[in-house]
Amino acid sequence: MMDVVEAISGFIGLAIGLLCLAAVTHTVRNQTLAGTLRRNHAIGIRTKATMASDTAWWAGHRAAAPWMLAAARTGYTTAAVTTALIAAQLALGETYPLALIVPGGGFTAVLAAALLATRRANRAARATES
Repeated sequence: MMDVVEAISGFIGLAIGLLCLAAVTHTVRNQTLAGTLRRNHAIGIRTKATMASDTAWWAGHRAAAPWMLAAARTGYTTAAVTTALIAAQLALGETYPLALIVPGGGFTAVLAAALLATRRANRAARATES
């Protein structure tokens, strides 16, 4: 049984990573929509266009919000499925390396949604310059 626990430690790290990534993305989305996350150099979608002004910052984050929510939900879902895979592997007493496709796919999907959010934010921020 100890071999199984050692083998799934990577799954545990991936599940925690997905959960943290989803939570940060969700928090940034919610705080910018609520108007509590002001333009800064630490957190948020920080591109040349979104950092140009407060108006560009807000416009960019509002435009990116649907994709940021999609990224967060994807992260939460794949973290939950990864956790279920951990429980199943523990219950069965065997490990299935092919199951790494789930958290790997989750990280890929979260990254894709984040890139789409950034693209949308950039467009909206640039539109405020006109």
